[in-house]
Amino acid sequence: MRAGEVLRNVLAPAEVRLGARLWRRLCGAVEALVRSRQVVLMELARQYPDAARVAAPLKALDRLLSKRRLQQARGVLHGAAL
Repeated sequence: MRAGEVLRNVLAPAEVRLGARLWRRLCGAVEALVRSRQVVLMELARQYPDAARVAAPLKALDRLLSKRRLQQARGVLHGAAL
């Protein structure tokens, strides 16, 4: 099972309303985190799924981390993951 599918299964009971694009970015970030050896933004961008270059995933990860909706749902997501 892929990391994105596991993430959806774990967070489904939390019923957090995230858009489809935000879910895709979040799942991609989790998959990159599982693949990478370091928790450094550049390394995550290199390990991002289906990334031919580093610039686009780096920008996507940067935007993901600055999303207000994701920051507001952080407590609910942590509670669902535990």
